[in-house]
Amino acid sequence: MPGVRSTLFGSNPRPGYSDPLVESQEVRTTIRNHSEFGAFRDRVHAILDGWAGANAPLMDGIQVGDQPNELIHTISEDMLVRFAEAPLIDQYEAYQRLMTYWADTMQDDVFIISHDGWEAAKELREARKETDAKGKVK
Repeated sequence: MPGVRSTLFGSNPRPGYSDPLVESQEVRTTIRNHSEFGAFRDRVHAILDGWAGANAPLMDGIQVGDQPNELIHTISEDMLVRFAEAPLIDQYEAYQRLMTYWADTMQDDVFIISHDGWEAAKELREARKETDAKGKVK
């Protein structure tokens, strides 16, 4: 983003060096308000929105008997393909964030839906039950 660079840094008489044009506490705000960064942000959001829109029917259409591992494979591979075109974004970082969310949060729900249906996923499940020394539930 050459425009961002020229907004943040000016010339310096020493070759290979630049002088800051913005106070350190204003760097983040300056970058976020720059039109080049805005265009970058909009492009990344468009890629993510396209991915979400394309994969929402798969997620909404989970049925009993579906294979959760096939679902995550499909949507994660699509993320890799879509983010390959994103400037300054590591497509594997985007993929890893999805896979971490899958492992931490999403896979349990998808397995429940694919095994017992959507109604079963609405039921609250006790994660664990702890008792104190007297047998009383904490």
